[in-house]
Amino acid sequence: MELVFQEKRMVFPSCVLRQCVSQEQTADLIVPDRLPDCERVLEAFGTVTVRSAEAGADSASVVGTVQAGVLFADADGVPHSLQTQLPFSVRRELTPSDGALTLQCSVRLTAIDARMLNSRKLLVRATVLCCIEVFSAAEKCLYDIEEPSERLQLRRVELPTRMALALGEKRFPVQEELELPEEYPAAAEVLKCTALPEITEQKIVGAKAVFKGCLRIHVLYADAEQTLRVYDWTLPFSQYAELERDCEDCRPEALVWLTAFELEPESHGESRRLFLNAGVAVQCRAIGEERLHLITDAFCTDAELEPRMQEWTLDTQLDRQSFSLTAQASGECAAGKLVDVSTLPGETHPRREGGSVVLEVPLSCSVLYQDAEGRLQSTLLRTSVSAETAAAGNVDCAVAELRCGEAFCTATAGALELRLPIALEVSATAQERLQLVCGGTVSELPPQEQRKPAVILRRTVGDEEVWSVAKGLRASVEAITRANAIDGDVIPDGTMLLIPI
Repeated sequence: MELVFQEKRMVFPSCVLRQCVSQEQTADLIVPDRLPDCERVLEAFGTVTVRSAEAGADSASVVGTVQAGVLFADADGVPHSLQTQLPFSVRRELTPSDGALTLQCSVRLTAIDARMLNSRKLLVRATVLCCIEVFSAAEKCLYDIEEPSERLQLRRVELPTRMALALGEKRFPVQEELELPEEYPAAAEVLKCTALPEITEQKIVGAKAVFKGCLRIHVLYADAEQTLRVYDWTLPFSQYAELERDCEDCRPEALVWLTAFELEPESHGESRRLFLNAGVAVQCRAIGEERLHLITDAFCTDAELEPRMQEWTLDTQLDRQSFSLTAQASGECAAGKLVDVSTLPGETHPRREGGSVVLEVPLSCSVLYQDAEGRLQSTLLRTSVSAETAAAGNVDCAVAELRCGEAFCTATAGALELRLPIALEVSATAQERLQLVCGGTVSELPPQEQRKPAVILRRTVGDEEVWSVAKGLRASVEAITRANAIDGDVIPDGTMLLIPI
């Protein structure tokens, strides 16, 4: 006889792929005829933009560009700038899914450098870290028997889990006319510009993910007197993304990246204004608690039951942890005047130490300065910060958000001293594989097993579960619990049990 369970269908985003890919791209840069020979490379910089991020039936892909630049000095120590585009593409195969697929990603620059091949040719190299998560909206089935008979014993488990219950995305333009303040001279030449989007505040209201953030623009330029100047703009934005369901009580999480970035000065002579044309994408998810009622085992008291099992893989999103850290670095340097400091966090490789996970973030700090003769020089300081969090063996930890504050750098007595505040958020994900009962076949017991005593006396050997005792003797769990006044699921070693059959 076939034992039929009722199906309860659930639809929520289920993660089918989670992977981080580091990709290196290189390109040659030819110094154009309008510029003098390169004497030495000072610095490389870049901004990452993503053109497309999508998941199809059999693959997921992220395509974008590193807008790279190189700052170099000529024989007279005058700085010049070159720009190029470094395209990148990440593609991963997917197992076919019944539901619609949604890709969410984070993309950031983890390393960039340049070197001379000769006075008219440079090589620039950039490394991009792309972390991909693909969610499937395929239905999952839970199985249950609403009114089981006394002969059918079910092991029910209530599993509280935290997961992504809904996803959303919003793309929008940021177009601004940026103007230097009056106390700053006009720009004769823009040598360096970078952009970095950040989410500063987020919440969920009904079926909307509401977020605030800013786009940070950093510019290094030379004025008419060839004096180098640095200026930063912070451009706030406020937007919302539609979610797939009402998630009022859920925790919001957001990923942000640029889809486009152009910054052009006025076309005639010295410029006080720069024209920004950028695009921003924000991907949101609502993390909420779902209490799942599962059946992990079953047997019959008066028959042979061969259960049919179904494997479930469940991702649980644990609480995020925030860390406020300070990076420190020092190095020998005969700096007369500091010009600019740029920091680039590298790729993090978590490592286990006992019952904890340590996440160490390498940092590269590029310092531009003028020496005693007023010539522009550069040096690279390397340091790192680390965060430690307790984590069980099935828990994966990763850096979910990393924000560098304003660097504090001093040059005294032939040495550089740098302090840099770091805000770090660490996410933790636990994956569980569950075997669930979804049906079964019932058959008669052999004749020798049909003859049973009415009552059995049995002493436990070691700590034993009530379920294991009941299943081994084909007895009712409730009857054993009631007859022996058992409180809990485990019976202590040496307990004498009265087992009604």
